[in-house]
Parts: sequence; structure tokens; C-alpha cells
Amino acid sequence: MKELCVVILNYRRAELTIGCLESLEDDMRQNPDWCAVVVENGSDDGSGDVIAKAIKDRHWTWARVEYSKMNGGFAAGNNIGVAAQSAEYYTLLNSDARATPG
Repeated sequence: MKELCVVILNYRRAELTIGCLESLEDDMRQNPDWCAVVVENGSDDGSGDVIAKAIKDRHWTWARVEYSKMNGGFAAGNNIGVAAQSAEYYTLLNSDARATPG
């Protein structure tokens, strides 16, 4: 079980979602018991694969993509992310959110 899991919803916004992950990078590297789950919320534009490639290319071992077969909206997407990773705490972010250090 992780201490913190950040759940980020993506729907056709790969670059925004990657920017959100970039803003988390320093804190995630400093806290190995934290992780991020990107929920690809039913996009039909390949953005989930773009995000997965960015995660792999940047060696973000603290992040991964979970794919939803359909866009069930904000609540359904977050439920997928929460179910994907057991954690003590969860933070739910939209893809356009940016975290500040600390």
C-alpha cells in the first residue's frame, strides 16, 4: 500500500496531462511511497498511449496509465484510479492542474 496516490483524469489532453505529471516529478522522486495513476478516460485520440510513452521515456516509475473503456465522467474515472492503487490517501487532479513543490 502506498502512502499517497495522485489520480489524474485524461480525456483528449495528453500534453496537459504530461505537464501535470511534470509538476509532480520532484515531489514524487523525494517520496518513494507516493505514486500517480493517470486514468485514460475513454479518449479516442491515442492520448493514453502518448502519456504512457512519456512515462516510459522519462523513467517515471512512480506513474502509470489505467485505461477506461468509456468516459463515464469525473466520478467514474476517479473511481477507476482509486481502485487501481491501494493507498492511505488520494489526491484527485484534473489534467490542467499543476502542483507546486512541497
